Amino acid sequence: MSIFVSEVLADGIVFAADKNVTLKTFDADGNVASEVQDISSKILRWPKRKALLGYVGCAAIGNQTMHEWLYDFVGEHMNFTEPADVANDLRDRLQAKIGGPGAPGSIVQFATFARRQGQVVPEFWHVTNIHGMDATGYLPATETFTASERLLGVHLNGQATPENVRAFLRGCADRFYPFWFHQGMNLAVFNTVSDAVKQAFAKLQEAGHLPVPRSLADWERHARMWVLIYGAYFEAFGAPGQRYVGGGADALSIPWPDDV
Repeated sequence: MSIFVSEVLADGIVFAADKNVTLKTFDADGNVASEVQDISSKILRWPKRKALLGYVGCAAIGNQTMHEWLYDFVGEHMNFTEPADVANDLRDRLQAKIGGPGAPGSIVQFATFARRQGQVVPEFWHVTNIHGMDATGYLPATETFTASERLLGVHLNGQATPENVRAFLRGCADRFYPFWFHQGMNLAVFNTVSDAVKQAFAKLQEAGHLPVPRSLADWERHARMWVLIYGAYFEAFGAPGQRYVGGGADALSIPWPDDV
């Protein structure tokens, strides 16, 4: 599994993720024949900072790593204009490649900007065959992939509109609690750890020991820090061969454009 962090800000969108991947091979009966851990990037950015992709879960499709497969996907959607078209095509391709009975659990996040009701707004698309959580974590993967916009479409529905979403997000960041999406392993543990660190960092900022984040580059550093801290948690407490989060961290961002 992995840990993935996204923060949606008045200046843009940040993605961060750890680099450990667990790759499995299967025998003719579909049983796991081997399992190894490797290092790979789990986030990608479109040229000219047009959009971001990130994944957790399934690390390979056929003979390609998920990163390689998503890189090819980006290449085929370089000049998209409608985010829903990209998300729905990603859903359909994942369904065709790994969907159906016995499908591995996969979550892919796609973030970009669109024009809605005359305003430039961020969109955050969730493409997955995992359709919920309970007290123990994610529900089992299903046979079917879906795609849905989760920002204004779900989580901010009733709280923000295209006209005021940027001001809403600025207010969250000013309180040092930027609006976030987290995906990955043992989220209850990660959210507890990252929230405690944020409180500590807020105190450091008040005391003048740490600068208040002012730019996307600053927020990238903080998102990368949350991931690195969780990697350290697994390094300290995970059993050998079960340090599923770690290997360093990547962070990428895209700015809020003047127009799309």
